[in-house]
Amino acid sequence: KLIQDNQLDLATKRVMDFADDFAVYKKRKYEAIDFQRRYTELREDKRKSSSSEENIREKFSGLTFSVLEFVDLIVEEYRENYSPILTNNWR
Repeated sequence: KLIQDNQLDLATKRVMDFADDFAVYKKRKYEAIDFQRRYTELREDKRKSSSSEENIREKFSGLTFSVLEFVDLIVEEYRENYSPILTNNWR
């Protein structure tokens, strides 16, 4: 929802919370921190106009898709590790 509303700053912060709560592997928490760093760097580039507007838009778009894929990855890893194991007794 935050990404749909173009609130990438808040979305990258929430991804860090999401990783803290649900990441199976510790390295995912570090990767989540990197999303906020990348966002801050892009915002600074935009402010300084050190890159073209098109280049900045492409980088923001890339970051957006990376965040979405990262959330999917955490969900997938969580399900693989914490899904109930069904046996024949569950029928």
